[in-house]
Amino acid sequence: MRILVVDDSPEIVKILSCTMELSGHEVDEAYDGIDAVDRIRDNIYDVVITDAEMPRMRGIEGCRFLKAVFPDVFVIGMSGLPQGAYGISQRRCRHLLFQAF
Repeated sequence: MRILVVDDSPEIVKILSCTMELSGHEVDEAYDGIDAVDRIRDNIYDVVITDAEMPRMRGIEGCRFLKAVFPDVFVIGMSGLPQGAYGISQRRCRHLLFQAF
């Protein structure tokens, strides 16, 4: 399986990439939404694992682009934000993510 890991934290990218590679997957890395969009334009991925909050382009915006261009790609969204950040409850976050992707 070909996977793109997107996060502005190099440590998180390395942990996820190494874990996926050890499981036998081919992994590319991106460190913000713009970098991810560039990679998506040049490659085909089965799965994209992305952070929700990053500089230059948020993960949510990148996912919208990705799903518009490649509707069959599986997207895993993640965030290190604590529950209640931005005044959004965990229940509402789940609702928004399932509706968007």
